[in-house]
Amino acid sequence: MLGVVALIALGSPAAATPTKEMISSEERDESSTAATVALRFNWPAKFEAKVAHVRRVVGGKRPGTARATFTMSGRKVGREYRITSSDWRSPASVGPKSEKDLRTMSLLVDFVGEDGAYLRQEGADEMFVASQGLLGMEGASAQEKKKKSALLAEVTRVESQRLWNYLVEAWAGGKLEVGKEYEAETVAPVPLVPSMTVPSTCRSQAVRRLPCVDGQVAPRCVELRLRCESKTDQLGGFIRGVGNRLNSTPVPEDILARAKELQTVSESTLITEPDTLVPHRLDFSVRVTMAFEASEAGVPKSLEGSDRSEYVFRYPN
Repeated sequence: MLGVVALIALGSPAAATPTKEMISSEERDESSTAATVALRFNWPAKFEAKVAHVRRVVGGKRPGTARATFTMSGRKVGREYRITSSDWRSPASVGPKSEKDLRTMSLLVDFVGEDGAYLRQEGADEMFVASQGLLGMEGASAQEKKKKSALLAEVTRVESQRLWNYLVEAWAGGKLEVGKEYEAETVAPVPLVPSMTVPSTCRSQAVRRLPCVDGQVAPRCVELRLRCESKTDQLGGFIRGVGNRLNSTPVPEDILARAKELQTVSESTLITEPDTLVPHRLDFSVRVTMAFEASEAGVPKSLEGSDRSEYVFRYPN
């Protein structure tokens, strides 16, 4: 759905996905007051937004910045919303082949329920077939293509679901007192290794009411913030995978053996309309740090990587 162009260009950290359990909702009703905001998913039956996306990756094998613009569309069919993207553009695209590769993003279709819950993704297989040149799979064996296709399907689904959670699912149905910070303990996937989960402490807050866009006066939107932190020394068999994703070259085994702790911090800020959860801006980031017992020369104190995305949504008049 969103963010896949940067995902393919730079690689994905598969950051932790926020869940409803991270958002405290002491009450669940349909009313807002000056001191509280009731958050409801109520997109129109036909939805369209012009989206600008910037993604910056620091550290790891593929650091860099990717930019793209596209149109995001939603259509309600029965009790589901069908969400697609089209008209992809990027300053990095040069020539008809690059533009064709970029347009393969439009083959992905995401489905969400009328309550805002993410359901499924379709189109990843078709996207893989259409983007083998971009992925460097031309001339690869059938086994290699099958493995890469499965990986692409998993990564694109995780990325889309993560973004949808930041935009809608983690917030839908909650009622928050403006200015009050809520804290929750949860278990979240580790960035870079989503099959590994660790205890996390998450803090959420409806920071303030504010205009949705510059030039407006009425405070129709709300600023929502979420910060999750986790720390673990139980790295087990995940040390190599995490260490090698954080470094530009493979980390020697003797250095990996000195890894003592993995810390992750994810943060998001969402500007959205509380009565519909129609988004106007989303910034989210994840930072991963692996600390070592640096007792001798040649052993780093830590390896660190970060990934930040910014989305701006604009709506036709």
